[in-house]
Amino acid sequence: MSSPGYNVFVMGEPGLGRLSMINARLAELSKKLPTPSSFAYVDNFSNQREPLAIQLPTGRGQQFCCDIECLIDL
Repeated sequence: MSSPGYNVFVMGEPGLGRLSMINARLAELSKKLPTPSSFAYVDNFSNQREPLAIQLPTGRGQQFCCDIECLIDL
């Protein structure tokens, strides 16, 4: 959705191609739109009910996850 705070909900009977339709539309859009940033949600020690979102450069979320795992294993 182009406006923040909105989601897409797809309904229908099984076997109608809901997933195929969504995948085709997303593939079409992904060719036109810039790749979005990656986000990581981390613990908010001040308020555990509201995790903090960290915006990372595109594609860096996986590396961030690996780095945190290595840090924890120290």
